[in-house]
Amino acid sequence: MNRRQQRDLPWIKTRGRSLITADDGKEIILRGFGLGGWLLPEGYMWGLPKSVDRPRVIEQRIIDLCGSQYTKSFWERYYQRFITEADICDIRAAGFDSVRLPFNSRTLVTIGEKGEIAFDEQIIGLIDSCLSWCRTHRIYLILDMHAAYGGQTGANIDDSADDIPRLFCDEDNLRITGEIWRMLALRYRDESTIAAYDLLNEPLPDHHSSYADQLLDVYRTLRDVIRSVDTRHMLMLEGMHWATDFSIFDPLESSPFDDNYLLQFHKYWNAPDAQSISRFIDYRERLQVPLFMGEGGENNLHWYTGVFPMLESRNISWNFWCYKKMERTNSPVSFRTPSRWDQLWESPAEMGPQEAMEVLDDFLLSISEGRCNPEVYRALSRTVPVTIPAVYYSDSFTCIPRIREAGLAEEDPVSILFCDRIMKPLDYQQDAGEAQPAEQQLCIRLHAQEWTAYTLHCDTDLLLRTELLVRSKTPATLKLIIDQDQLLQIKIPGSSSFTSCTFSPSRLHRGAHTCRLRVTDGIAEIRELILHREDDR
Repeated sequence: MNRRQQRDLPWIKTRGRSLITADDGKEIILRGFGLGGWLLPEGYMWGLPKSVDRPRVIEQRIIDLCGSQYTKSFWERYYQRFITEADICDIRAAGFDSVRLPFNSRTLVTIGEKGEIAFDEQIIGLIDSCLSWCRTHRIYLILDMHAAYGGQTGANIDDSADDIPRLFCDEDNLRITGEIWRMLALRYRDESTIAAYDLLNEPLPDHHSSYADQLLDVYRTLRDVIRSVDTRHMLMLEGMHWATDFSIFDPLESSPFDDNYLLQFHKYWNAPDAQSISRFIDYRERLQVPLFMGEGGENNLHWYTGVFPMLESRNISWNFWCYKKMERTNSPVSFRTPSRWDQLWESPAEMGPQEAMEVLDDFLLSISEGRCNPEVYRALSRTVPVTIPAVYYSDSFTCIPRIREAGLAEEDPVSILFCDRIMKPLDYQQDAGEAQPAEQQLCIRLHAQEWTAYTLHCDTDLLLRTELLVRSKTPATLKLIIDQDQLLQIKIPGSSSFTSCTFSPSRLHRGAHTCRLRVTDGIAEIRELILHREDDR
């Protein structure tokens, strides 16, 4: 590979509960995106029906419709267009520093008649290209075995043939999986741009827990083959059941796994508060290793503004899932649905080969014309302009005991209420990015002298205009204190409905800031902080 030594990133390694750069010992938090859909396309990312949910099914459907010759050309063009150097450049320009690259073992290697294993030159070439782009734009790369040979999950996400995790059923599958990791580690062992090897994505959901007693031994087997050729890269271990169950790691308290590893969990469709990840933090404290939130997303912008800053405040690196999907504005990049797309997949018998090729060619054009959704970047980093639900504060002070109503941040003293004051279960599954339903909207209640604080970021010097959605049964006074030196004040008229109130603009410099919202007189219920750039008005 063509290396440019001056462009190499510093090596990253673990030190206790933190990640550090090896050359100077400086702590680092990785913030980035999963490149799902590129080397392992999942059906939902293409807007396909559930019957076409994994790579092998998609591949066969295209062969059946268009023949082998066209299918070969299709995939060559798809791989060259879905992710390009421009994407890596855009991620870096937006202020993020890492990507997680899922790969499919079935397509990464070929198995000869005598069992010899070799890289598929096209797929390994794409990984090489991604690495080169990351090196050029100073982005760390995490190699993610999303699909082990035979499958570690038994689902669409690991390209399973029959929904059975056959990595745990066939010793030959484990041998091949180990050899793939050995070959990758040997190829990339001198590449500091690669931050870590993610050994197995989401192994063994609960309905396959009968194999659970094998998982830690499988991890040890993969560790040994990697460490035989590569002693420098970090190793990532994911928990069972969609990377949410860490119980298999209990033995590591008395017998450490490695001197350079971290634990990975995934977070979807649950409360964006610290209590929701407390069990993972407990393992971090017990094992004295760092945490990595390797997948989280598929939700709305408000959820993003809550989860990702919360993770960073607890020294947890994160990776958003996923970077690019069809017709979904809750990913950084989306692409249009081609004409006759649903017909192609749901009623293929009604479409001839030439028509099918035209639809698929239009699909290839659409992924090349992907559109950016900058509001996703802004929500993840709370970059102005952005809306922050008031319940996602970073610090607080209260005098009055909490009203126990909404089940969010229940260990905090701030009163969190349903806006309609009707108690109900909270629902955080808005996987298409839908706004939180009106009956699910929350607010905080602050009494006189109580306050909450919020972090935000400016990507340039700007004039900030802070708007509140707030209500108060009687007139109240609120102060906004920015970075402890700018103090603004507004009077709120009495009203039973949420109304908009706006502070005078404030001049802020590029970088991180903290604003504190304090009630000085009366009682206020606050739903949202809407942070505008004055020139956006």
